Amino acid sequence: MGSLPGTIQRDGRVITRLARAHDASHFLLTPVEVVTPATIDEVAELMADSNQTRQPLTFRSGGTSLSGQASTAGV
Repeated sequence: MGSLPGTIQRDGRVITRLARAHDASHFLLTPVEVVTPATIDEVAELMADSNQTRQPLTFRSGGTSLSGQASTAGV
């Protein structure tokens, strides 16, 4: 994804990407980047950037999905 101004925490380190790749399902999709927005405006920026770059954006919370909804190969 492109670079965004502001305080959005972006983490492309392999260890972070692999840690966030797991949920309770049997799927293993490693994201290209882990992003932690802090405000609604930052979420809007991420969504606009995702649309422009055609990079999938998946929201994650507890990571307890049994069907893989918390996993993505995108952001």
